[in-house]
Amino acid sequence: MKKLMMVMLALVTLAACSPGGKKLTIEPYKLSEKERQLIQRTGVFSIDYFEINGHLDDADLQFSVVVYEDGKLKEELLKMYGMLDASFKNELISFGMFETKNGEEKQQFTLEVGTPGGSLGSSTYETGMTASVYGALIDNKVTLEKEQPLYLAGWAGTTKDVIPTLRGENGQLPENLASYERALLLKVLWTVEK
Repeated sequence: MKKLMMVMLALVTLAACSPGGKKLTIEPYKLSEKERQLIQRTGVFSIDYFEINGHLDDADLQFSVVVYEDGKLKEELLKMYGMLDASFKNELISFGMFETKNGEEKQQFTLEVGTPGGSLGSSTYETGMTASVYGALIDNKVTLEKEQPLYLAGWAGTTKDVIPTLRGENGQLPENLASYERALLLKVLWTVEK
């Protein structure tokens, strides 16, 4: 009986320790000073890094950049999917922008998204905004829920003289999204869709 109890305890412990597809977490990645210096020399004006851990059992992880205008969803600019049955251990996700000015001195940039499945870049995106903010929308480790979008970072702009900071709570859609004429957000979705 004692051996049977030991075997049962071992099985329960192993089951509890296996990834099992029950949990996916994302948290901000803290750059070392050397990493920070290297990135500053790349020309990226804003970039955030995140770590993802967990396992997808018969599900997919989708990354997209969504565009909001005056607080309403307008379009999905970029979308990457197809990471079926993948395991993640300290894998990096990044969202950044290369800013340039066109011949008329209007703000424009190229979006860059790095995921465990590869990188994704956009063509030049002209904003027409005179003021903008950029920032991460998560501060701590966040557990993804199936079919619930998580917003990791974003850019928002306006043609007005005053602009509020872009803040989300634990990756939720920022409440003050209607304060901006345009916003671009990096969205992650753990979904059973294939």
